Amino acid sequence: MELITGEQRLPSVRGLVLLRNAHGRAFAPVDIMRWLRLNRIGFQTPKIDVFLRGAAPLPLESLIEQGRHLDARISFRTACDQPPPSLAALKQRGLFDVFLTPPDVTAPLVEGWLDAASEAGVPVRLQVHAPFSFDAGAAQALADRWRDRTVVSVNIAPADPVLYPPPRPGRAQSEGTAAAANLLARAVAARGLEVNLLFWPRAVLDPVNQVHLVSASQFSNDHQQYEAEACALAARLNRRGPTVARLVLLMLLNQHTSYRNPIDRALFPWLINHPWVHARAWALHKVTRYWRPRNRSRSETQHETPAQTQPVAQQTGTGPETAHAEASRYPSREQPKYYDPIDRERLRFDETLAALANEARETVNTRPPTRDLDSSEYAVEGQAMMQMPGGNRWFSFTNTEKLSSPLGRLEPPFTIAATIGGGSADYIGFGFGRQRKVLCPMEACVHKLLLHVAHDGRYVLLRDDVPMRPEVLERGMYTPARLGGVLEPQLSIWNIDGSVVTQALQIWEGARKPVSTEKIRFSVVMVCTRYARRMQAALKAVANQHGVPRDSIEAIIAYVPGVDATDDILDSMGLAHPELRIVRSPFPPQNLRSKGLLINESVRMASGDWTILLDADILVPTDLFARLAEVPGEVAFVAPEGRKLLTRETTARILLGELDPHAEWDALFKGPGEYRLRETFGVPIGYCQCVRTPCLETVKYEEHEHFEGADYRFAVDMEARFGKARRLDGLSVLHLDHAGSQWYGTGRQF
Repeated sequence: MELITGEQRLPSVRGLVLLRNAHGRAFAPVDIMRWLRLNRIGFQTPKIDVFLRGAAPLPLESLIEQGRHLDARISFRTACDQPPPSLAALKQRGLFDVFLTPPDVTAPLVEGWLDAASEAGVPVRLQVHAPFSFDAGAAQALADRWRDRTVVSVNIAPADPVLYPPPRPGRAQSEGTAAAANLLARAVAARGLEVNLLFWPRAVLDPVNQVHLVSASQFSNDHQQYEAEACALAARLNRRGPTVARLVLLMLLNQHTSYRNPIDRALFPWLINHPWVHARAWALHKVTRYWRPRNRSRSETQHETPAQTQPVAQQTGTGPETAHAEASRYPSREQPKYYDPIDRERLRFDETLAALANEARETVNTRPPTRDLDSSEYAVEGQAMMQMPGGNRWFSFTNTEKLSSPLGRLEPPFTIAATIGGGSADYIGFGFGRQRKVLCPMEACVHKLLLHVAHDGRYVLLRDDVPMRPEVLERGMYTPARLGGVLEPQLSIWNIDGSVVTQALQIWEGARKPVSTEKIRFSVVMVCTRYARRMQAALKAVANQHGVPRDSIEAIIAYVPGVDATDDILDSMGLAHPELRIVRSPFPPQNLRSKGLLINESVRMASGDWTILLDADILVPTDLFARLAEVPGEVAFVAPEGRKLLTRETTARILLGELDPHAEWDALFKGPGEYRLRETFGVPIGYCQCVRTPCLETVKYEEHEHFEGADYRFAVDMEARFGKARRLDGLSVLHLDHAGSQWYGTGRQF
């Protein structure tokens, strides 16, 4: 087993799900499955610990299978209160590893679990809790046994940092416990195993052991531990009954909007004009600025973790951890760490990153910027600020994200440089809409950021000329693998400590000639997830419109890269139809079923007068856009008369290229299949909705995972706001079969 030092530390992506609460009451199997889904999709954790406590209320195999369905790896956590199951059989089904957290690491059942894991070749993470007492010989004997098993990491903690309240030992016991922890840590580290000393006061640790310290504030920024929100939820539900757990899980699964704190906007102008109140608010801010929801969740997770270490500190007279430890958000890079396959992949920078960084440096060093943004050319959205010559000062009393106004409407390739200083904040970087963030920690008082985006959307973020690994801060936000085709970047600054200054904003636009959007009149927004073959037919219909110039049309494709061949088809469409403007709008896998979100974010890229919301399995007639061009200016909402649902056999012939739907258009409407005329009580639903683009700033799609009814609701809201939809007489569309009603794709691409 190889331990790695010196690498940039990774935040945790490990979730936690309980099968029973602290009182032994089992959660319902359906709620356990919901909990797994919430961890993977909501908290974005590809690794999930399932805590076995007593008899499992459902088969362990089903948990592993659900993890596979969610693209997550399942581990079993146990206090070793039951004999081990057949770990060899579970490993064959996909068991990732086991996490042993027994009250007594010398108990016989612990040895049984260690032996079973070793025989099955399953990695073991181990956690040792106080009270314990080891002399040097006992510590070395334990470390020898663990080295000879499949143990990969050992946590040593005053108490379980997640599920149990801390012990309250006396002074002598505290000193003895700290001494035993030091002995055990040295013995384990000497045998080449990872050691994590959780929540110990730095002063009670031997100097050689301080490199292994993981403080309460660093817990979720250590890849070996738990993601903050997942951990907080497990801690709360551990003390709640199954009924409350069900309500909480349903509520969290249904959350689909982000919250923006309005306090700064409303409060700051008043405070700034009342100096004494301002001073008091400033003092309160200094105390509370680290109480962001994520950090607050972490403290709930750890049952007021500072209190866990406080008895030891108080009894020994050492006080709290030093300022140095608290100032660091991550454990030491010098700590030898074990990386499992998932974390190794996260640790590995893309092979092209160095090349992108060199491109960025070459751009900045050899070319003058296309634009130098003066302080008057951007502002802080909804926020008090001070405009200064050459820079803007951002103020904040709350610990939320602050965004600048868009710095421009850009298409890759481009490079943006910005200097941020004159204060401090937690994270700095760039935002692209509500969800996509490219951020890095603000560690010094001044940083120069450089974001370079290549022509294909690959990018690199440099901080002071050093490539950084972008960080994900909040549930519902993500770091994109690639950036889309039309972008409106904003400066994004998190948890400002009073104020910071942004200055020296420069933009280098690509060497290739920027694509003009002046001629675009029609913007097709198409969501494609597992519909690649149907999307190809739909795009061909868009590209072959008659009566309007092809360069007046753009197709904006919202998709999840990698789930089908969408990228390949878009490449081919660009080569075959160069006049058709194709804009990519990529999203992460957790948004696979978030059609409303995909639409709302993608319509921001629309350049045309009309936006056509078109399903990826719909073929439009060749005169659709010509008919739209004739619609009177006062009409804001247009739809076809109906749609013909084609049979599976006809769809197969179209997808194979054996049937040209436009050459056989009339015959297809007369042939097999169901024709639906003005269905859903005449409300134009989502397969083809044509909207004046400015209307989309007012009326949005509801954002649900299931999407059911969102297109109907959108149409109702459009008609309520802008008047009854105009039907295009005599114009209908063809609907390709996909063997079911799921809009989010077919299981098979027949």
